[in-house]
Amino acid sequence: MLTDAIFWLVTGTLVANTIAGPDCLLFTNWRYQGESRSKFIWKTEKCLQSTVQTLCEQPKDGSGDCPADFPMAIGDSCYWFDLTPVDHDEVSEICALKGGDIAAIDTPSEARELGKLLAAVPDAGYKNYKEFRIKHWTGYKEYANQQEDCKCLILSNYRTKVSDPGKLYITREGCDGLSQLLCEMDIPPSGVCPDGFNDFKVDGSCYMVDFAFNEHDRNDMFCKVANDAGHLVRVDSDFAKIGKELVKLPNFPNGSTVEFTLEDPATGPIPQSCAPPEPDNSNQ
Repeated sequence: MLTDAIFWLVTGTLVANTIAGPDCLLFTNWRYQGESRSKFIWKTEKCLQSTVQTLCEQPKDGSGDCPADFPMAIGDSCYWFDLTPVDHDEVSEICALKGGDIAAIDTPSEARELGKLLAAVPDAGYKNYKEFRIKHWTGYKEYANQQEDCKCLILSNYRTKVSDPGKLYITREGCDGLSQLLCEMDIPPSGVCPDGFNDFKVDGSCYMVDFAFNEHDRNDMFCKVANDAGHLVRVDSDFAKIGKELVKLPNFPNGSTVEFTLEDPATGPIPQSCAPPEPDNSNQ
């Protein structure tokens, strides 16, 4: 949804050339191609390195309706998209000509609902995924596990990865590091864990695991986009029981280090000394 804040996203597509330049934000299901058409997350890439698709946004009118050429509605916003590949710097002009602005992602639920709508549209211009230039994604470079020393909490088995791989302990690393994904949520009243959160149960919680390494802030957003009740595994979780369930998973990397991004509910605003510079790529 539209706000005045400007953030920037995360990267990883094949590039057309090697021209350097500032980074641009993407809203993409590239990470999940072949697995899920509706799961979108952020990426960044150099603004001059490849083409993207167009996703524009404008607020609903005074009567709460969307114009005919902005057919998708989520909350108070209307969306229009075009899957024709264009240069990054063309997206802003295209949206302006449509009477809108480059789309922005303000909440995990907005990302989830947009993903569902876009999944119904056949891919075009890219092989098996979609990639849209966006203005910002609230939550980028905001860490649920950053401490006063500017480091991020992780859950690891490094010291016992061979002798006792399920033995987990809390440690720290730089917030620019990469960790694996371990999400949890309360078991719903139905007693059935929802899709994505059914890797295992511990006491009253459902868990989702991904052994791929990602940025700490992106892991946090993975959990929230997957389910409104989802969050990173927390510092007060039962790590002994979780470790026993993890090693039972068929894809558990025995003999290798596992380390998961932790959420610390006591974490407050990012200390000013830790805050990254805020780039402005809205007009690139």
